[in-house]
Amino acid sequence: MWLAFTLLIMVAFDLSALVRFITRFTEESFAMLIAIIFIFEALNKQYKTMKKKPVNFDPDEPLNYTCICNMSASDLSYEQST
Repeated sequence: MWLAFTLLIMVAFDLSALVRFITRFTEESFAMLIAIIFIFEALNKQYKTMKKKPVNFDPDEPLNYTCICNMSASDLSYEQST
């Protein structure tokens, strides 16, 4: 917000000559914004994953799904399509 306000004042008073003094500040601000976006997206994806598939903190509690592995010879065959 501070940067937006500063740039608005600069545009209103045609202070474009002063932009050279804040170029480094603007570059760092955009780098910080990109970093915040990446961090937010990572945390958001992790939150959605944890909500969809929560961690079982009680190992004595039975799981709500079943896993069946069928290791017959017909399941191990590989067919290559031409």
